[in-house]
Amino acid sequence: MIKLRKMTVEEVNNKPFLINQIDDLYHYVEDSFFEYVYKGEVRWLYTTDSTCTILAIDGIYIAYATFVLDEDYSISYMEFDDFDVYKHKDGSLVLLNEDSKVSESLDLFNRGEIEEGEQNGIILYRQINNATNEEMIIGYLCNYREPARYFPFNFSKPFFIAFAKGNKYKKFLLYETDLDYFSYDIITIKEFGILEVLKNGAFSLQKDESIQRYFSVKYEDKKGNCCLLMPLSHPYKIEEIDKIIEDKGFNRKVSQNVLDYYNEVFPEKEEFFSLAKAIAEYDESLSEIIKKELKYPYPGFDWRESFKRVLDKARYENGKIKIYISDKNLYLEIKNAIECNGGYIDVSLNPHLLQISPEYFINLVLAISDETVKETIIAKLNEKYQGTKTLEEELETNPIGELIKNGVLNLTKDAICDLIKSGIPVVGGIASKVLKTAFEKMEQ
Repeated sequence: MIKLRKMTVEEVNNKPFLINQIDDLYHYVEDSFFEYVYKGEVRWLYTTDSTCTILAIDGIYIAYATFVLDEDYSISYMEFDDFDVYKHKDGSLVLLNEDSKVSESLDLFNRGEIEEGEQNGIILYRQINNATNEEMIIGYLCNYREPARYFPFNFSKPFFIAFAKGNKYKKFLLYETDLDYFSYDIITIKEFGILEVLKNGAFSLQKDESIQRYFSVKYEDKKGNCCLLMPLSHPYKIEEIDKIIEDKGFNRKVSQNVLDYYNEVFPEKEEFFSLAKAIAEYDESLSEIIKKELKYPYPGFDWRESFKRVLDKARYENGKIKIYISDKNLYLEIKNAIECNGGYIDVSLNPHLLQISPEYFINLVLAISDETVKETIIAKLNEKYQGTKTLEEELETNPIGELIKNGVLNLTKDAICDLIKSGIPVVGGIASKVLKTAFEKMEQ
């Protein structure tokens, strides 16, 4: 289990190669470095926002790898040498090889035990064509023992192939028959014609006692029972199915990177997930320490004055106003103000950094204001309000900045900045300056 130890400024300065590497990657160094031991080797972790960068010494070089966490500490992105793994919109992790437009994933579902230790399962091989937004899912039957591993022979004969795009869904199901069944003759007649079958016989044409074909599923009930409309439907050979797959930009062959990733060949995968857990545990322990310390706040602490000082270093980047917060007491005070605000504020806040869009920044400044100040500002905004609902109702779902942009609040951007500056004590002046800079950069 990985244990993170936050490095002091002096420790970081004594390892300039860490600072140089991060500066080369991100062109700034302003957040936290941690040290940890993984499988007997000392490594370092740099965290900024939700991005985490692993640093390690590899001979004369500094090796690095990056992963990204969601707010719940689940991994949303991992960087490998030849491919990336990212969280799809449905929440699952998928793999994307370099120079490829198709993402891939594997899932194994247990169907029960066959005999002691041996399991019966279904492998679902999924591909997503990012150029067309179409998905392909191929199902394979397999027997396996724990821990499960994937081998190329597991993917030789699909028992179904499905395509999905939007509301459209097309599925082909494997059908197997032999000489004892009339369906054998029906399929042969459809493929060779009745005259050839009467002349040569079905077996001599097929050259096999059993044949396998795929049929388009016309209907499938909730229990998975399928209607194929055989013999009316066309019997597809595997070569025809492969052509359909190829025409849609997919490939039935599972890439080696996918097999290696799910077979746990890449050691960094385990390290990524171990670090995600370690970061969650570190933040949880830090939160408990902060809560205890806040019971006895240090004398003379004015968190609004403290917020004013950090606002002075705010920057606008990638559509967000970013404010670095180093004071743990200030972090919890802002967090508490946001949670008690009443209206929704779209803000990303962790113990190191606050990120917020300019449209919601006005709401944030109001949230940290005294109730009397908030009421005065809302009253002045009401004078400029032209919506059909009450302003309070609007603010439950829409930021003030959005209402101004849409003309529901008849105020210019300069006017709202002036209102914040004159109407909100302590932080109003610097807050209006930050907002004005963000608006100017948005218009560039």
